Amino acid sequence: MESMSNLAEKATWGQLTQDEIEHVTRIFYDSKPGQDEHLATCIYISVELCCRHRSAIEKYLYYPTDPDVSATALKVLCLYWKYTDDYLR
Repeated sequence: MESMSNLAEKATWGQLTQDEIEHVTRIFYDSKPGQDEHLATCIYISVELCCRHRSAIEKYLYYPTDPDVSATALKVLCLYWKYTDDYLR
């Protein structure tokens, strides 16, 4: 399987294969504190897939062990998926 940065690049251009999408989705759902090296990248890639993972991404809005994960989750939800109004309060 390609590196996560290569997968992110491919996602940007809509070039992920179904196997790669399943691989990224598996990494995303299997991530937990201490085993989350690629979590922020997986959240970014999910932007290019669709918003069906909204509730899964919301749980990372507060992720104190890696602030980049929280920042990426917020960016995906507010900037890319346009849910800013839902999070202003």
